[in-house]
Amino acid sequence: YYLQQLRAIDLNNNNLSGSISDELGFLTNLVLLQLENNRFTGPVPEIGLGQSPQLTYVSLQNNGFTGSLNALCSLVPSRRDTYGGYLQFFLADCNNGQVDCSCC
Repeated sequence: YYLQQLRAIDLNNNNLSGSISDELGFLTNLVLLQLENNRFTGPVPEIGLGQSPQLTYVSLQNNGFTGSLNALCSLVPSRRDTYGGYLQFFLADCNNGQVDCSCC
């Protein structure tokens, strides 16, 4: 994986479709992930997001994601102790009945 130093992904408002792989977790230096206002579907890449310890800003809203983010949300207190800004800003479609989330 050659993009391990990648720190930001901003794909907002691009009408992109498909799913997001949990391999996202190999981007261990990722701080910002913006995917809002596209047509992504499938499960939220919760495992991959949980493997990116420096994530500070995540925006997944206005897509077709399904699943749960509760395991990711449970990491927040311990990660903030270690990394400071972990998930300081988090947006997802938690109120649409498609994504179960306790930290939105």
